[in-house]
Amino acid sequence: MTSLHSATHDLFLPNAELQDTKNNQSTIDLKHSLNGVRRVYVRSNTEQLLSYTFRLSVMKAEELKVFIDNNHSRRFRLHNHNAENWRVVLVSNPIEFVQVSPDEVTVNLQFQGSKI
Repeated sequence: MTSLHSATHDLFLPNAELQDTKNNQSTIDLKHSLNGVRRVYVRSNTEQLLSYTFRLSVMKAEELKVFIDNNHSRRFRLHNHNAENWRVVLVSNPIEFVQVSPDEVTVNLQFQGSKI
């Protein structure tokens, strides 16, 4: 189970579908000097990009919309299905709810943050 916790709301979502991803936000710069010496600079960033796809009931999707409206630019805590806690901000824009049946929708959410 995945849960989202802010100062005003707690939202519990079902486990994400299997294609969830986690990407490191580090960058690598390769520089060459005039005498031919090669230097590599790694800029590490503690923040990572998390992407989850959820299959939700229509009622749970409405709860998610309310949570997003109230916390769209704030940091909040995410507890995922791997028992990890993250301090994240929602970076999905726009958020698309895709109707897969009369009772269910899927939504892909992307968060950026660091593990706590």
